[in-house]
Amino acid sequence: MKMFDYDAYQLLKKYGIPVAKYDLAKTKADAWKMAKGIGYPVYMKVDSPDIVHKAALGCVDIVKQDADKAFDRMMTKARKITGNINGIIIQEQLSGVEAIVGAKRDEQFGPVVMFGTGGPMAEAAKDTVFRLVHLSRKDASEMIDSTKIGVFLNKKGFKKHKLEKIILNVSRLIDKNKDIAELDINPVFLPAGVAADVRIILQKGFSH
Repeated sequence: MKMFDYDAYQLLKKYGIPVAKYDLAKTKADAWKMAKGIGYPVYMKVDSPDIVHKAALGCVDIVKQDADKAFDRMMTKARKITGNINGIIIQEQLSGVEAIVGAKRDEQFGPVVMFGTGGPMAEAAKDTVFRLVHLSRKDASEMIDSTKIGVFLNKKGFKKHKLEKIILNVSRLIDKNKDIAELDINPVFLPAGVAADVRIILQKGFSH
């Protein structure tokens, strides 16, 4: 089962992983106020464990104005899919180089951490590396350097300390939370080192 996105963002923050500014709108009035406070354009994302692939279902959008109207439109689509809806995440729009940091519980090796090229083409890029927890800073640095995105960032003179810290904190998170089966932070925007989207899958028998 997928964790509510709002709870997932809160968990990232608890483990020292920076997250793009966000809030949870329960009503269209909330959406209007939050979007104005964060500043347009904003991402709006339906928060439901039953909706994993939001884009394909019209449950995520970049909104440049009238967040209240967008709230009604997206909730109408979401309610045709499920009644288990937490609200709509209102989040600032960021830009930069897109990386992915993740973790999962491997049946053979136990918890492992992943790093690589992120964004919508993450899977097609085939640019990921895995390491067992518990990681050292040297391990995190080597993970970055062994990928194409890492080579690109080094050529640009990118300082790795923010990204190393995120990788180490994800390692700590998956190690300490036995209920988590899988975690993907995609994208992490660089060089800012800020998470803009997260998906956490819970092991069977667990719930938050």
